[in-house]
Amino acid sequence: MWTLIISPFIVIGIGGILFFVRKYFLPAIKKQIILTIDKEKIVITESKKTIYWADVEEVKIRFNAALVLTMNDGSEIHIETRYLPINADKLLEEIEAYFYNANF
Repeated sequence: MWTLIISPFIVIGIGGILFFVRKYFLPAIKKQIILTIDKEKIVITESKKTIYWADVEEVKIRFNAALVLTMNDGSEIHIETRYLPINADKLLEEIEAYFYNANF
């Protein structure tokens, strides 16, 4: 009887661990590129998104764990910085440099 109650929690726990390992741990070990930033755009490799600086209205850091790009249409794109090998403030400085050079 108790196995019917505990089994779903075990399955969910194992699924959560596998998700974390696949999404964050394996790419970190393989040193895969997560973000690519250039004068025209930012490419998020994980979600296969390309964001052009011309479409970005504002760039900011939220809770030192996520980079927030506010788009011209008012929507926001959040990029987790927690697992990036760079300090969030340093990343913000780098991105603002590209953003402001692209828009001015």
